Amino acid sequence: MELNLGGRPCSAIIFKADELCREGHAPVMRQDVDERGLVEFALPTSREAEIKFETDASGLKLARRSEMLATAAARWPGRTVRTAYFDTQAGDLWRRRIILRVNRARRRHVMGLKWPLRQPQGSASAGEFEIPVPGDEPDIALFDDATSAELHRITEGQKLERQFETQFMRRSRTLEFSHSLIEVALDEGFVATGDRRLPLAEVELA
Repeated sequence: MELNLGGRPCSAIIFKADELCREGHAPVMRQDVDERGLVEFALPTSREAEIKFETDASGLKLARRSEMLATAAARWPGRTVRTAYFDTQAGDLWRRRIILRVNRARRRHVMGLKWPLRQPQGSASAGEFEIPVPGDEPDIALFDDATSAELHRITEGQKLERQFETQFMRRSRTLEFSHSLIEVALDEGFVATGDRRLPLAEVELA
């Protein structure tokens, strides 16, 4: 499977916030592709995967015009997504590769938790679940008892502080590819901490 987003090489990433946050706090995973900006993945069957590509505004335009991502619908429906990421001041969650966030879209707030899993064959994966919350601050007591207790143990009851935020317009559609349904999302916006901002442009396949 190949996706060309232009002359600028793309990267499979989780976050771009390493350029904004102090060392040790921003989760970053990158996988560079070749100089042509092409990437090829062989995914196992019967397994859900999520892949993100870092690009720029011109790369998003190429993606919208791509024949591979084309459907009968001419438009890409869009919605604004705002997400805040939380951790202790000491970065206790990130040191364990745990991500805690609150996402706001369409007047709903959803708290999400993601943590690393180790597959038997040695490949890396992640567990994730989401629950509605009443506002834009996390409340780990709303998770199940075991999860809540583990988060309290890791953080030692310290306050969870907002580390950085992302805000972007997400345009998405669903494709059928080789007996699989793939949601393609094009995200354009920014990542911010304090009064500093950097542009964010990603293509996500899930």
